[in-house]
Amino acid sequence: MSTHPVLRLVDFLVNRPGWIFCGMYVDPPQPPPGFTLETRQDGFLGFVTHYRFVPEVKANG
Repeated sequence: MSTHPVLRLVDFLVNRPGWIFCGMYVDPPQPPPGFTLETRQDGFLGFVTHYRFVPEVKANG
């Protein structure tokens, strides 16, 4: 049984691997020590919709 195309679209837009969905009008939490915050924005209105924590990159030398 195949999934309805609308449900597949919603799943694609909301459930992105490695990203956490926070919804519109909600600020993502502060990153833990040693990490930076990356965000993804809605392409139409510019709201933050997803976030993830990425380890900080330190320069050599």
